[in-house]
Amino acid sequence: VYDAAAVGNGGAIHLLYENEVSAARVVVTDNSFYRVTAGAPAGAGGAVAVEFQSPTRHSHIAIGGNGTVRDVTAGAEGGALAVAFFAPVVNTTCDVGGSLSFTSVGAQGTGGAIYLAFGDTVTDSFVYVSGNHSFNGVSSYLSGGAIAIGMHGALIRSHVAVTGSHSFRDATALTFGGAIVVVLEGNGTNSSMSLQGAHSFEYTQSGN
Repeated sequence: VYDAAAVGNGGAIHLLYENEVSAARVVVTDNSFYRVTAGAPAGAGGAVAVEFQSPTRHSHIAIGGNGTVRDVTAGAEGGALAVAFFAPVVNTTCDVGGSLSFTSVGAQGTGGAIYLAFGDTVTDSFVYVSGNHSFNGVSSYLSGGAIAIGMHGALIRSHVAVTGSHSFRDATALTFGGAIVVVLEGNGTNSSMSLQGAHSFEYTQSGN
């Protein structure tokens, strides 16, 4: 995808699920994006935005695959990719995997390249940023220069992980988490949050 723009969310691709999603598979993989933007001030997901406004149950969401993301920006969260769940999530896997190359990607909000947000309770589920992504020259005007995961409700019997073998070079955030930030605002019960794998960090910083 070349030279695409949206006033709102998802500069190139915007998937919006208004009703309950159950036993579904949502896949957006193996795409490349050049010079794509989602508009300010409310445009999330510079290239791809996926939104679930009602409960999501027994489903699998796969975003990523192989591709190049270059010169892509968002006026809000998720410089390249934004996935947001506004209602409870049950027995669901959300994975941003593969081998994406992010270069010159940024967000005015949280998550310079990748933003995952869960606004309600997450139960019996798995949330991953996996694979072998590379981030070069990515930035956020808030937190999470490359990757931001926000769990704004309770986390119950679930696992959240940045795993694989990612490389971060010239990743910056103006507040905290120059490369990665993971936030849990609700209670965690029988759950885990982890950074796993063999990642490399060069010239990453937070704060101004």
